[in-house]
Amino acid sequence: MTLQDEWQKYKQACYPQGITANQNRECHQAFFAGALVALQSVKTIANALPEGHAAAAVGALMMEAELVTGAHVANLKKRN
Repeated sequence: MTLQDEWQKYKQACYPQGITANQNRECHQAFFAGALVALQSVKTIANALPEGHAAAAVGALMMEAELVTGAHVANLKKRN
């Protein structure tokens, strides 16, 4: 599994066929920017907190991301 693999899954799940090259590029850049921020946050948490607290903090980030993206995906699927 790579971030590029995850991008492809996300794109196929959320975006209609035939988006322009510019839209694809912008979405790809936004996806990877989000991934970078998330991974930097996990790294910061892992370096700053004891293991148990770090696991809880990462779990909270995951829950937030799943809630937000789940709602976003549902809305996009309604439009497609």
